[in-house]
Amino acid sequence: MPKKCQSQKGKEVCLLHNNYLRVAMDKQVLLVEFFNAIETDPRVNSRHISLYTSLFLFWINKKEEKALELYSKEVMNTCKISASSTYHKTIRELHEFGYIIYDPSFNHNHGSRVHLLKLKNKKNQIF
Repeated sequence: MPKKCQSQKGKEVCLLHNNYLRVAMDKQVLLVEFFNAIETDPRVNSRHISLYTSLFLFWINKKEEKALELYSKEVMNTCKISASSTYHKTIRELHEFGYIIYDPSFNHNHGSRVHLLKLKNKKNQIF
């Protein structure tokens, strides 16, 4: 239950704090939904889990709520996938399985775009 604020400045602080808590909870729910979904998905293995968790970490650390723009090398270091071919196969599979939207960039100056999807009720919505 949000606490009541006394002054106008206090109201703004409370609204910002409440919005931050809502966003943090939404992000936690996204990760929980992923783990609930993969429990019954035999296609998902440890590479997929590691990569998705790394993508989630990059998204958590990002200030904006839009798509991630990432380079494979930075993600590969985090998820401990050393082969480029394995990384690209795994991220394409996460896209095919419906856990993310992956828009590869074939330009070395621009990162690929990744959207994490809400999975609850099987309505894959962009988060």
